[in-house]
Amino acid sequence: MKRFHSLVPIGLGALLLGGAAGCLLLKPPPPAARFYVLRPVPPAQPLKVENAPCLAVAYVKAAAYLRRSGIATRAAAHRLRYAQTHRWAEPIEKGVGRVLTEDLAMRLGANQVVGPGYAAAPAGCVELHLSIDAFETGPDNAVRFAGSWRLIDARTRRVLRASAFAFTEQAVAQPDDFEPVAAALSRAVGLLADRICRDPALASP
Repeated sequence: MKRFHSLVPIGLGALLLGGAAGCLLLKPPPPAARFYVLRPVPPAQPLKVENAPCLAVAYVKAAAYLRRSGIATRAAAHRLRYAQTHRWAEPIEKGVGRVLTEDLAMRLGANQVVGPGYAAAPAGCVELHLSIDAFETGPDNAVRFAGSWRLIDARTRRVLRASAFAFTEQAVAQPDDFEPVAAALSRAVGLLADRICRDPALASP
């Protein structure tokens, strides 16, 4: 009898451990993360920019809340949601700087635009300084890209232009695919390139 009683706790323990192991084995793996990049976009309308000075993308700075990989969704006026499995493949500052440089080169000419990271701006260049305040999607099926930019004479350091911007583009994000969001934000960056290239400060006298 003593031997029978001693086997009961051991049997129950083995059964509980086996059940717990079974639960762990049956738990589905977390969904794999998807990574997205911005892409350059041709001008919405043909641009004719003659004799524009060299333009150097000197500074791109994003608000602190945007410096994370999860794509931000504006859930309410004061509340954000970050996607756990839908992420940017590169920091927003680098991604926007890269694509904006390519967008500007499409409009002004590849030889007229210098991207971020240059050692020194060529003589006669105008520097572009960009601050990003919003780069997100929202519950209204639209993305928002907002901030401010400045054009600065690289030689004299004089501010030639200071302007704010805010662009919205329609995009319907699916639970398992944020490709429309990345495409819409790419279009918004292209709209900023259009506006910068049309600025009179880039027109040569």
